[in-house]
Amino acid sequence: MRNVRGLDEGEDGTLWAVGDRIVALTSERTLRNSIHVPRPRGVLLTSVLVRSSEEVYVGTSLPPSNQSGGWALSSDSIMVHSEPDNSAGRTKLRLIHSAFDMQELSDGSTVVALGRSGLVRSGVDNDNFEPVVLSQSFFHFRRVLQKSAHELIFLAALRGSEGNVSWGVYEMSLLDGTVRQFKGRPGTMESLTELSPVALEVDRFNSVWIGTDAVGLMRFNDASGAVHWMDLGTEPNRPNSQFVRAVMQDEESNIWIGTPSGLRVFPSDDRSKQYTIRGDKEWDFPYVHALSRLQQGRVWIGARGGNLFRASINAGRVDVEYLSLIHI
Repeated sequence: MRNVRGLDEGEDGTLWAVGDRIVALTSERTLRNSIHVPRPRGVLLTSVLVRSSEEVYVGTSLPPSNQSGGWALSSDSIMVHSEPDNSAGRTKLRLIHSAFDMQELSDGSTVVALGRSGLVRSGVDNDNFEPVVLSQSFFHFRRVLQKSAHELIFLAALRGSEGNVSWGVYEMSLLDGTVRQFKGRPGTMESLTELSPVALEVDRFNSVWIGTDAVGLMRFNDASGAVHWMDLGTEPNRPNSQFVRAVMQDEESNIWIGTPSGLRVFPSDDRSKQYTIRGDKEWDFPYVHALSRLQQGRVWIGARGGNLFRASINAGRVDVEYLSLIHI
């Protein structure tokens, strides 16, 4: 696997990683499955969502078969053994075309950001997806999260009257589909569209974290509306440290940031500080594509070059273990 773009862990401790193929690893970091998915040249596997040990959704960058602007949940399923020595146990993989992000909501339904085709949502007790009706027309969808019981927040692009495309963060009511652009306190920031948002997270305090492609990371306090800029620092020969590819909150409310220059981790009790990163000889500040929470406070880090790292916070520092997927 050359690049790890999507990560998710099942309740049984199995990690699913996708990029140019699908890899399933047990909690002991041993290979369970490595699956090559037939696909046209240039098509990527973009996201993964573990619904259960029996069913996993995998998103692809392949456009939907309906070229008129519709979307498609592939009817073709790939069945894989859940355990090498148990032919009766199987996991069904379902491919969702043009799915750049997938999230399971608190009511048990699933919402999917389908690239240029909009948002779709499954039923609570089934996977019959229906389009989410929005009050505005968007050009592209990249990330979607649940902000509250009746509200989504998503990262998407609008096409202007002159054909220009601008990215922004938007909130949507699950009750009536009303959409409004997400902003901080009036006067602190006119618009997020000029900042090219790339990554998005909502923490347990209901603050919104937005990573950009050039100016680092912002945290919006939902109660006060205040905007806080996070200093990611700069390092010699690492000019892309302000390009935030991934942002994630762990179980202890620490914030993990993935950039082309490696990893940053901010403590939950002091956002002005950063944990020291201690990796093995293979770490060397990789280009981080994806982050995923694990059980028992651990985090998986997916990086360029088919590299996978498992990290945990111990005694005030982040310890990183290495696992290569290059030859899997």
